[in-house]
Amino acid sequence: MPDPKYGTAENQAQRLEQWLLQHTGPADHWYGDEHPVTGGLPRHTTTSMLVLTDGVGHRLLHDQLVPDPQAQADVCERRVALYERLSREGDAPPEAAEWIAKDRARAAALRATPGNGVPWQTMGDIAATQEQPEP
Repeated sequence: MPDPKYGTAENQAQRLEQWLLQHTGPADHWYGDEHPVTGGLPRHTTTSMLVLTDGVGHRLLHDQLVPDPQAQADVCERRVALYERLSREGDAPPEAAEWIAKDRARAAALRATPGNGVPWQTMGDIAATQEQPEP
């Protein structure tokens, strides 16, 4: 997911495209291409973005022994935005309002949770420290 402080992913791609076009010469294979960056990007539907967002959520849960609550809250909030967009598009299932409420509540609870997660590899470091005999 793009970092909001740099604008949307589309804005970032357009800025990159403008820079690239300004620094392009006849020897570049994309010379003369109107959209050398964004022309090849896939356009996702709201539903495909929900699937990708769920993949991010699953990776957070599997990549860390104790997942980062703030990152999990980000995923919940992104899902809420996508469910709302799906509703505006008229493609939301009847359960969407319930899913939005649950994800909003989960995001609020996660935002109130202290800590930033514990990666799996850290557990190996902790175990190694505990196994060393004291002098």
